[in-house]
Amino acid sequence: MENSSKKTQEFFPKGGNGGYAEQLELLLKQLRFPNKPIHHAEQVIKGFRKDWTMKIYIQAREEKCQGHVFKSRHLRANKEAALQDASREAFMRLCKIYSIEVASTPFFLHPFHECGDRRCHIRKFRGFEEQSPIHFSMWMWAADEAYEEALEELDMLRSKIAG
Repeated sequence: MENSSKKTQEFFPKGGNGGYAEQLELLLKQLRFPNKPIHHAEQVIKGFRKDWTMKIYIQAREEKCQGHVFKSRHLRANKEAALQDASREAFMRLCKIYSIEVASTPFFLHPFHECGDRRCHIRKFRGFEEQSPIHFSMWMWAADEAYEEALEELDMLRSKIAG
């Protein structure tokens, strides 16, 4: 029987993390969310392996509305990687949830996730005389697809090694 334990703690990321954590905070400012996200890190210990998952709690803009909770989709080797994974998921989902508002921000070209869908999507564009924004959005979509496939392959390899 394999020993397994979990340890949860609130995580305060250091400023200048870059990547999706920074982009998520910028998106939240653009969408007028009142507070920064709250991060909870969970260390999962199985035998000699110590992996991390992360949950991000985002308070609703209005008190009567429910906030959002997003979690990392993959086990990661450290808290920073789990933070980026959860921030990516939160960013992509918020781009879909608030798609009408995102359309008037610098993030309107970014791909998004739909609930329960592991793949990302790009918006339909109308009225662009230049094709540059469309190509840029498709490039970001392709990069995100490759990133997701790499993480899934890592998960598969970890389970083979552990099992």
